[in-house]
Amino acid sequence: KHWKKNGETKHHLIDPATGQSSQSDLASVTVVAPDAMTADVWAKSLFLSGKKKGLEQAKKMHLAALFITKTDEVIASKHLLPYVWKTG
Repeated sequence: KHWKKNGETKHHLIDPATGQSSQSDLASVTVVAPDAMTADVWAKSLFLSGKKKGLEQAKKMHLAALFITKTDEVIASKHLLPYVWKTG
């Protein structure tokens, strides 16, 4: 969820390091977890961390995560692969 204000893109997530609207290089992060609350907390944390640090954290914590960057790059953590439906 983002919008423009005075020519600046604003995001509904606030970066705790700056106290400002997130400037993440990610457009979206989805996490598969045993419950919705855990998935939501991890998805937000990885999003705020950005692509590089978020991917490192997902790997370290063995998270099933899907990252979409602002440039439309799609990256799945190896722990997401069991949840991907394979055809043919």
